[in-house]
Order: sequence, then structure tokens, then C-alpha cells
Amino acid sequence: MLLRLYALLSVALSPVILAWVYLNPKLSPDVRSRLAADLGGRTMPDGQPRIWIHAVSVGEALAAAPVVVELRKRYPDALILFTVTTATGYETALRTLGAASPEVRFFPLDFPWVIARVIRFYRPHVFVCTEADVWPNLLMDLNRRRVPTLVFNARLVERASGRKRNRSAFRVTRRFVSESYRLFDAILAQSERDKERFVRMGIDANRVEVVGSTKFDMAMEPMSTEKRNAFKAKWGWLDRRVIFAASTHDGEEEIILQAFLTLRKDIPDLALVLAPRHTDRAKSVAALVGETSLWFQRYSTFTDIQRSQSVLIIDTMGVLGAFYQIADCVVVGGTFSEKVGGHNLLEPAQFSRPIVVGPYVHTIDAQVKRLLADGGVLQLSDASAESLAAAFHRLLSSSSDALALGVTAFEFYQANQGVTTVVADRIATLLKEKR
Repeated sequence: MLLRLYALLSVALSPVILAWVYLNPKLSPDVRSRLAADLGGRTMPDGQPRIWIHAVSVGEALAAAPVVVELRKRYPDALILFTVTTATGYETALRTLGAASPEVRFFPLDFPWVIARVIRFYRPHVFVCTEADVWPNLLMDLNRRRVPTLVFNARLVERASGRKRNRSAFRVTRRFVSESYRLFDAILAQSERDKERFVRMGIDANRVEVVGSTKFDMAMEPMSTEKRNAFKAKWGWLDRRVIFAASTHDGEEEIILQAFLTLRKDIPDLALVLAPRHTDRAKSVAALVGETSLWFQRYSTFTDIQRSQSVLIIDTMGVLGAFYQIADCVVVGGTFSEKVGGHNLLEPAQFSRPIVVGPYVHTIDAQVKRLLADGGVLQLSDASAESLAAAFHRLLSSSSDALALGVTAFEFYQANQGVTTVVADRIATLLKEKR
């Protein structure tokens, strides 16, 4: 019922939605692609089988990359259509998936006629998406055409308990999500906790399988000791310890900066790397740092004259891997924001870095709980600068504590690899049934 209402509203409100798209500077440059208007006059690329994989943005594109690579190995002649929602996700897909040669394009707006145009053109044998990006018109059309659908890295987020809920709106949203997920032929959940949530939403338990997350297979290339030292020397930090704040959001940088200033009173040989989740916030982050006594630089405008300054602001995509490897301590962004609830812990875990998270981890709760049980992460009970400074002080003052956290985090990362193979197996099964 709700999905039918959604379909009707998407048509009725399409003029308003289209006006918003054309006026939105993040969407308007690619509007022809998002409306699939650029498919007119084209011939469908060759390839058998035809696999459509969708990821929302940067994180999801990176998590889907191992699956694309594995499918290309299994099906050298396949047409792999890879769609993304955001411009940064599009850039990431082009940069990381070149060798697997998928056709990368923007995800179509979820209007019935646009969706139908894309499906008629590519005629996919299977549709695969990551995590929680569910579009009802697309799923309903695929369902009518009997195209099998699968979601991997699937999860349902339970917001922090302190947040107020409108009960009527919550029930409607819950029912809408439930109806949408019922359209999937297979749901590959990240954890037992996620499976329980899907089942409580009314999803058939037989359709939900716990396999883990392909994010554990997102291996970044390690640097040699010589390269790490050279990279630290580039910034003038050979004799400094480095705190890396990854994927931060508005309001979090203030907390981190205040903790950093407090910490420097006892441990002066420190450098701080701030990597906003969205690089277009770098200007406002720089203005915030400029209000302090700290000298700073931006990655994109670095010159040797600026070397040895205390704070580096990352405003460029695709460079974080090197900073994880020179970090003495990593604080994960989004965990100091109740609205966000945390980001990827596995990148610092891959390099055995001690990880600090704030109190809000509802989007990564399964990973945090498992790491906490084994002593692989340090979680704060509140989102204060004082608590964060104390956590930094503990890890930078005790090499044994930092080492133990990092080693346990790496063991957790290593023990959960191999999910990509399972996902590719399930896709292969759906392809066999379809063809």
C-alpha cells in the first residue's frame, strides 16, 4: 500500500522534485545522466551476463569495489553497470574500478519512466546494491520484470535511545522500509543483530543471511618504513606524534581542536590531521582552526614554507590511506554526533592503529561491540573535549595500551575478511537461476 502511494507521489511531485534537482548545484551538472536522457541514440554495451551494482557514495563505492573485481574475474565478458548517487562517489568509482572496466554512471532518479528507460536499455540479469540505499520504484519495476535483486552489507540502524520519536511517523517509516525490503530476493546482513532487526520488521528470515561486510576486504596498500618516514618528513613531522581525526562532521572539529589544545600543554610534540567527511567543508574547518593559536595548512595548497605547522586539513579525495599509516592515534568521526552515529573503523584497524570513538556509534554498533568485548577500541562515555583529551593522553603516554588496542583491532579486521567471495557466490546463484 505504502509503495503504491510512493509511486503515485513520485509522479505527482515530479515537477517540484525536478525543479529542486535543476537548482541543486550538486545534482544539476549531471541531470541528463540522472534522467537517463543520455541513453538516447546509444547502443547497449556488449556483455554477458549483465550485472547492475549500485552504491551511494564514497564509502559504499569502496566497499563494493572488491565485489566488482571478483565478478570481473569470474565473468570476464560481463557487462557490469556501476551506479552511484554522489559526485564524490562517481569520482571514487572511476579512480578505483578502472581495471575492472565497469560502466560507471549516476543512479537514475527514482521516477517510474526514468527507471524503466534504464532497465529497458541495460536489461540487467541481476541488480545488486549496498547497505541501505533502497528505491521503491526501481525495486518494483525489477520485481515485475522478474529480475533478481540482492543487497549486501545490509544493516538497519537503530538511532540512539535518547532521541525523541514521533510514534506515528516512526510506524509509517517502519512499514515503508519493511515493504521495500520485502522486494529483495536476498538480504546479506552484516551481523546477527542486523538480521534480528530485519526479521522484526517483518522480513522473511529465510531471505536474510548473515555474511558480514565487504569493508573488511577493502585493503589499502601499505607503505614501507622508508616511505612512511618520507611522508612524515614531507610535513615536517618526523619528530612529532600524529593524531588523525577521520571523517569528521560539523560540531566535531571544535571538540577535537579543544582536546588537542589541552593535550599540547603536557605533550607539545604533536600534530593533528583533520579530514572532514565532506571535503567541501574544508574552508569552514580552516576558519575554525584560524580562530585558535594553532598554525595550519590545507593539503591542496601545501608548500615547503608551511612545513612543520601543527594542523593539516585534508581537502582532497583519495589520500587518507597514507595518514592512517603515520598516525599514532585515530579518532573516528561521526561518533561525536548523535545525528551521524559513526563511520568506518576498519581503515585504522587494517594498520593496527589505536582507535578512539565517541558515545554515538549506532551506525557501527555491531563492530564497536565486538571490538569493545576484545579490547580493540576505546569508547568515550560523553562527547566532551575533556574526555577526548584524556583518551589521547592515555594512548600517547602508554605505548603498551596503544599497541594492545591496535593489535586487537587488526586481529578483528583480519578475522572477518573473505566476505567478498560469499557475496559473489550469492550473485552467481541468482544469475544461474535467472539465465
